[in-house]
Amino acid sequence: MAYSFRHRIELHEPQSLPVSESELVLEDTGESRVVLVSRGRDTDISQTQHLALLGSGYESEVEAHRAGEVWRSFLQRVFAANRVGADFGDRAPRGRLTTAGREAIEEKGRDLGHEIQALTDKHGLIVFQSDPTPVFIGLTGTGFAPVSADRFMRALDAPVSRTPATLQERTAYDLFAASYRRGTAAAFNDGRRGADGPAPQRNGGGRIRE
Repeated sequence: MAYSFRHRIELHEPQSLPVSESELVLEDTGESRVVLVSRGRDTDISQTQHLALLGSGYESEVEAHRAGEVWRSFLQRVFAANRVGADFGDRAPRGRLTTAGREAIEEKGRDLGHEIQALTDKHGLIVFQSDPTPVFIGLTGTGFAPVSADRFMRALDAPVSRTPATLQERTAYDLFAASYRRGTAAAFNDGRRGADGPAPQRNGGGRIRE
């Protein structure tokens, strides 16, 4: 029985990698194979921030997991050397398919003549049996973290809140606020704007690729 690993990766906008293919082979020993792929069908890696690191051909679940960690470390070093920021899912929200949902998807595949295994599109590293063919199902949602009403009202009434902020305080807040919008062009520009003044504009009205 063979095992594979998959590590979902999200690049921070507006960054992208200079790879004009949908798949970049990192290693192919004939027994195991590791590739970096775009998660969009027929989308070049250079045109997306949504990537996955895939490895296959491992004899055990432990071996596949160990290889996934090794290759994650490799990619992080490559990204760091090129000043590329990426989210490897360490602090990402967790979700999972229900048993009923997984069985319904797999049954639908059999109805269409395909034997598949439905897996959660988990942000981070997962290990699974290589057969049958995996299908990754994405789960999305929006979370809210309301602040304390008492603390908010006290801050409104506090005299210090009415004191004009210094440039240093404004810069500190801009960087703090940008951290809540990580992965957006706004966060990228907010950090630069706070430290250096207005962010430079793209020449020719260029726009950031999605």
